[in-house]
Amino acid sequence: MNEYDRSYTDDNEYGNTCIGCDVKNCAHHAGTSNYCMLEKINVRGETPVADCPECTQCGSFEKCTDRFDG
Repeated sequence: MNEYDRSYTDDNEYGNTCIGCDVKNCAHHAGTSNYCMLEKINVRGETPVADCPECTQCGSFEKCTDRFDG
């Protein structure tokens, strides 16, 4: 990953600007920005052939218990 792929978020955490994410209760969420802090994520399909975005999910998700679940 090069220096342009990561930027500081409002909470001074690094966010990967190549991976947008709005799941605030994930342990890898970058503070108040809509980025992931991981270098890469694993995307899983619900079926062998995905037909729509809803048929896929982030396989790297880990629930964070100390953030607001709202």
